[in-house]
Amino acid sequence: MSNKIKRPMNAYMLFSKEKRAEIIRQKPELKSKVAEIAKLVGNHWKEMTNQEKSKYVKMAEENKKIYESETQK
Repeated sequence: MSNKIKRPMNAYMLFSKEKRAEIIRQKPELKSKVAEIAKLVGNHWKEMTNQEKSKYVKMAEENKKIYESETQK
């Protein structure tokens, strides 16, 4: 097993992870329909304003800084 540090997720991936869980809670019948969930998540992301996305952009930037500091060791 490798001890390699995983690359940080970008803003969309952080949003997607959170939103996917929310969709499955609301519509458990979609749990095995990965493509349909991805389409719903993607559509929601497109409809969001930059202000709404800023939460995820900030999280991604913080994760990137941590990643960069860890890889410099």
